[in-house]
This record gives sequence, C-alpha cells and structure tokens, in this order.
Amino acid sequence: MRRITIAIAVAACACTVGARTALADGGNTATDSIGAVQVTGVSADPTVAAPGGSQVSAPVSTSAGPNTADGSTGTVQVSPADASPSATVSAGVVTATVDVPATVGSAPAANDSAGSLGVVQAGGGNSATGSTGAVQVGSVGASPSVSVNTGGAPVTAGTAVSTADASTGNSATGDTGAVQVGGDNVATGSTGAVQSAALAADPRSGGTSVPVAVGSGSGNTATSDTGAVQVGGGNAASGSTLPVQVGRAGTSGGPAGSLTGGTPAAGTRTLASAAPGTTGTSPPIGPGAPPAVLPPGPVSPAVSGVSRTQPAAPRPAAGPGGSSLLAATHVSTLPFTGSALLGWLLAASAAVGAGGLLRRAGRARG
Repeated sequence: MRRITIAIAVAACACTVGARTALADGGNTATDSIGAVQVTGVSADPTVAAPGGSQVSAPVSTSAGPNTADGSTGTVQVSPADASPSATVSAGVVTATVDVPATVGSAPAANDSAGSLGVVQAGGGNSATGSTGAVQVGSVGASPSVSVNTGGAPVTAGTAVSTADASTGNSATGDTGAVQVGGDNVATGSTGAVQSAALAADPRSGGTSVPVAVGSGSGNTATSDTGAVQVGGGNAASGSTLPVQVGRAGTSGGPAGSLTGGTPAAGTRTLASAAPGTTGTSPPIGPGAPPAVLPPGPVSPAVSGVSRTQPAAPRPAAGPGGSSLLAATHVSTLPFTGSALLGWLLAASAAVGAGGLLRRAGRARG
C-alpha cells in the first residue's frame, strides 16, 4: 500500500512539473508585468430554466486575438466581446421577456499596453504606452428591449444605443486619466481627456421611434491638454485647458472643432443634443442629417452638433494712465430713450444761456 501511495505522489509531481501556462485562443503576452488580466477567445452560454417556462440565459463570447502587456502594472485587457443576456418570466397567461444584446469592439487587432499603470482596454485595437489610469473601449452597441404579453397583443419597448463605426482602436501615449470610447481617438501627453465617437440612440415603443444623436463620425485628437472633452469626430485640441468640443451633426471626419492653446474663446457655446423638430416628427440622424437650427432667444445647453458664437462686448480703450475707466466713450443717443443727444445738448445750452440773461436783468432792476 505504501508503494502505491509513493507511486501516485511521483506521478502527480511529474504532471505538475510538465504542466504549461494555460493560453486562450490566439495567446496573450505579459512580460515583466504585475497583476495583468488578459481575456480572449472565450465562449460561454450559461442557462437556468424553471418550471412554468421561466428562463435566464447569458451567452458571452470574445474573439480570438492576442493581447500584449509588457512592463505594465494592473492592466486589464479584453478582446472584442458579444453578450446576449435574456430573461423570461411566466406567470399564468402573462409572459415578460427582457433581452439585452450588446457588443464591445470590432477591431481585429489586439490590445497593447506597454509601461502603463492601471490601464483597462476592451474591444481590441487599443494602444496605451506610458499611461496611467487609461480606460479604452472600442465601438459599443446595445439593443435592450422589454416585451410583455398578457394573453392578447404583446407590448414591446426598447432602444438601440451605439457609437459611430471606427476603423481603428484608441491610442493613449503618456496620458493620465484618459477615457476613450468608440475608436479612432488619439490622446498624447494629456490629463483627464475624455474622447468619444458620435453617440446615437433610437428609443422605440409601440411602433413609435424617437432617434437622437450627439455629434457625427469618430476620431478626436487631444495633445498636451487638461480636462479636454471631445464628442463626435474631427475635433482637435492642443495645449488647451478644459476645452469642450462636439462634432457638428451631418459631418464625418471633418474639422468639426479646433482649439490651439489657452481656453475656449469667450462667447462660444458648443451644444450637446439635436434641436427638437417643429413638425412633430423625429429629426434624422447620421452622416446625411442636416445641422439643427437654433431658434432666436436664449440658448439651452441641450443641442448637439450646433455652435453659436456671441461676440464679446467691446472693451473701452485705456486712458492716459493705462486704466480703461478713464477712456473716452463716444455715444450719440441718450440711454434708455434712444433720443438724439446733440439736440438735447443744444436745448440745454440755450436754457442755461437764457437763465443767465434773466438773472442779470433781475440784478439790474434791483
């Protein structure tokens, strides 16, 4: 019996020594890294069924494609993924179903993180070099829906949410706290940059659709910026502080906005959602949609893809002492009334002259 036990122990040791690192499809690489998590080539379809027709399932899959994390700490990398969780609950004649299909990323290229700290990459084709706290997500699409059937005609409601298609992933080099969604975004030497491809949503209920879009296209560039926020496509900011840029509706890949140095110009507003239509129908979205037109009057910060520039009030020229308070101001009308100033000035002069003559005449009589 003792000999058998020793033989089993030896065989177990041999198996342990001969075992290799488990690799998913495509293979991941992490050299001189600490705490790297890499997921690729995974497929699962867990399902739970209950009596009466109730069921919950959550199929998930990631495409094959090697991820690389060299000299990084705390890196999480996930290849393009598809998920279609659903749940059905039945109680007598009432049946309710919830579906949440979602897709993250479509770029076939792998994620690459070199010399970075705390980087999260999802969707493939993302690159982070020498960055800290970067979050990179490829193009995103989701179509959650709810259907309820009480024995008659089913009632369905849902929405489709997505970012604009992108040809490549996101790139962050020497950044801190960069957040990039949708692909084709580039951030270099920036702090707190937030970049997103155009966002589109299409809520539907009972055959009625209300599409909404923010910006158009993909591809933003932030270089040595602080707190840059860029949505849509074709936005560029360099050496700026807190620039906010939204790609104009109806454009794709064009120079939607450009800032170089300093802060955004005074009096410039960049708005964030499509203007409401006047015909009661939903405004079109996508590259072919016309830009929204703002009505006159105060501006609400809820219109996407539209920029309104208000000229700043002119500042008076500096006086002899260098102070603008001593500057001469030339006006031609009275305030509030709008009456001509010259006529009233002449009338006042005449009244002063007449008063002086009457005073002298009174003194002479006395």
